[in-house]
Amino acid sequence: MMPFISLSPMALDHSFPRSGEDLDTAVDAIAGVIALIHDNKARLIITDMLAEFVHDFDWSRGESVPILWDIHRMLTSVILYNTNSCMISDTTDVKKFQVHPLPSHCASIGNTNIWQEEMGKLLQIHVQSHSGSGYCIGIACDNAFSGKKKSIYLSEELSFPLVSPEEIHSLLSGQLWDIHPDSISGDISFLTAKKNLKVLGDVRITKLNGGSHYKVTFLKGERPWALDKNDDPVPEPYLKELIDITKLPYDVIRYALINGKMPPKKWRIPVKTEKI
Repeated sequence: MMPFISLSPMALDHSFPRSGEDLDTAVDAIAGVIALIHDNKARLIITDMLAEFVHDFDWSRGESVPILWDIHRMLTSVILYNTNSCMISDTTDVKKFQVHPLPSHCASIGNTNIWQEEMGKLLQIHVQSHSGSGYCIGIACDNAFSGKKKSIYLSEELSFPLVSPEEIHSLLSGQLWDIHPDSISGDISFLTAKKNLKVLGDVRITKLNGGSHYKVTFLKGERPWALDKNDDPVPEPYLKELIDITKLPYDVIRYALINGKMPPKKWRIPVKTEKI
């Protein structure tokens, strides 16, 4: 599961002439975000209103500034056509919100006021949906994505974190495991565990000679796991060893072993996935 990442007004808003340096920075930032998406490290999130920036792109300006065509092509590929990687947040019903502060490298010009309002609404949705600490949405810092020093906010108002490519892992996942307590209750027998271990990942189960032991090796695991038919049901301390080996939460492990499939997921905040 992966976090959400959003774009700054420098990357999204091209309703006015930008300097060549700013355009190069925007290209680097958008390309960097697309690379994260292709590597399954993040999903893009945007609002309906901000998506209109792409819809309303002035193609005629691309004749004199060809790099704008590259920017529009990249934005279109990920926002308008890639429904698996771009989630849309409906902010229509959000009436009470604070405008989101601007990153220090973004001038208050063009449609930045719209960006601030939409990100403020999205932040309000996040606050209402997630009561814990941390954020599942980060704003890609154009400077950091183009190899420059990361920007800051000049305001101390509540805001989504500005992130560099290396900081994506600091964000919360955009999805949660949806597990009902009843679905993970009860003992897990030796045969059930042996049958369903494959659900947790690529696995090889080898019976050791002259005994009741089985060696369980996960392709991506750092060490093997021992399974013994004389330990039936499988003791809980043995099951908890799979947390470190599979890098999965214990309730997910129990669900997979009991039900023979991975648990369902739900979005941490409300999103829609249909094409704009």
